[in-house]
Amino acid sequence: MKVSYTIYPERLNALSGKYDSISLIPIQEISARFFLEFIKNNSDNDIFFNSISDTGLQVIQMLPALEYLKKSEKIIYIENQELFLSLDYQRVFDFIYGLAIGERMLLQIRTTEYMKMARANGVSPGRPSISPLVKVKIKHLHTIEKRSIREIALICGVSVGTAYKYAKKDTPSTSSLIC
Repeated sequence: MKVSYTIYPERLNALSGKYDSISLIPIQEISARFFLEFIKNNSDNDIFFNSISDTGLQVIQMLPALEYLKKSEKIIYIENQELFLSLDYQRVFDFIYGLAIGERMLLQIRTTEYMKMARANGVSPGRPSISPLVKVKIKHLHTIEKRSIREIALICGVSVGTAYKYAKKDTPSTSSLIC
């Protein structure tokens, strides 16, 4: 059975005659995880895409699913092969897979180099640390003053996620540290 999806509503009618099952997936729902699940759920079928852009992903985002397919000795079929001239489906898959691997390697190299440069310039890359005072203040505002997470985030100058994390954490209440 030939299965597919597209992110383009205008292509749906034209593609519906080509495949046994085709879905229109809103771009907001597309992610590397979605793609991997789609591939896994359809691994007994032939998975076709009219073009790479129909996946709604960058090649690097496709990598987990491509690795899964490679281990399973399966491929995805890309129909619109103008970019690939006269390559067969297997060679197109291998090319896309190799491109994704190359992108991952390049990303790793760039990240490593950025981290080295940042440290050399005295910058500590990553998330800023939260002082013990702010952690206790968040806990106090939540448990004692019964403030909302959003209010706490505004008062303490942190994100809502950070406020939530420390409001729910077991932190010793040290009221002497509260400003």
